[in-house]
Amino acid sequence: LILTKPLGTGVVFAGDMRALADASDVAEALQGMCRSNAHAAATLRRFGCLACTDVTGFGLIGHLAELCRGSNGARVRIDLND
Repeated sequence: LILTKPLGTGVVFAGDMRALADASDVAEALQGMCRSNAHAAATLRRFGCLACTDVTGFGLIGHLAELCRGSNGARVRIDLND
């Protein structure tokens, strides 16, 4: 599973709708959404990617579980230090 953009934009925008988010956080979230996925797409093609999805609503763990269920026994390790 390769994440191509930061997680959490939905939380930032939900906070913005309630006037609870910092303007700098909203600006950063918008900037990330406008960033091209071309580099990520090239990387995925280079490694023979067979599945892609967005991580919205269902969440990271939900998507990761679905990928593992459909993969013939894949094992997963999440490293939060990189």
